[in-house]
Amino acid sequence: MIFGKRKTAPPVRVELTVQGLLGTTYLSVLATIEVPGGASLRDALDALRRRGELDPEAHALLRDVPEPLTLLVNGAPVTGRGRAKTRLADGDQVTILTPVSGG
Repeated sequence: MIFGKRKTAPPVRVELTVQGLLGTTYLSVLATIEVPGGASLRDALDALRRRGELDPEAHALLRDVPEPLTLLVNGAPVTGRGRAKTRLADGDQVTILTPVSGG
């Protein structure tokens, strides 16, 4: 049996946009971040928090990407349960939007 180093996926760079009213705070975040290969959207949001680009309250509200937030990856909607577990690939463009109402 030969033992060697475990291969790890190279890091990926993703563009993450978060925009809209969250609670009583308007968020407008546009960031390019690097996360380990195989990382999920939740991992990317955690990275934004560690960098100080999301405050703790916003991070807690966004971390699981609950309904009614809109999640787009490369312009395509991602629906259903477990959206925060969506795996990211190099060059992905991720957008999280809060619902808008009014007239």
